[in-house]
Amino acid sequence: MSEDAHYLTLTMARIQEDQENWSQAADIYRHLLKNDPGDENLQTGLMRAESKISPADGPDSEALVHDFEQWLEMILRQKKISQLKRLQAHLKA
Repeated sequence: MSEDAHYLTLTMARIQEDQENWSQAADIYRHLLKNDPGDENLQTGLMRAESKISPADGPDSEALVHDFEQWLEMILRQKKISQLKRLQAHLKA
């Protein structure tokens, strides 16, 4: 989280929830739970915030797959280009 740890409080987590900033609220609850893992209020808050996080808040898996496929295709093309350059250099020799 980019905020100073000083501002990561239960109150701030609840404000984030009130504003429907579920991911930020969950991040704050996780941070607070590192210091007090047994706090039931924090555990409940984290579960509540995480249950509200929609798939749209996370990475789009289809877009990631598409990007990864393109990346692999570019790597294979680069490999073929390198092979052709070596073959060309060998034929010229």
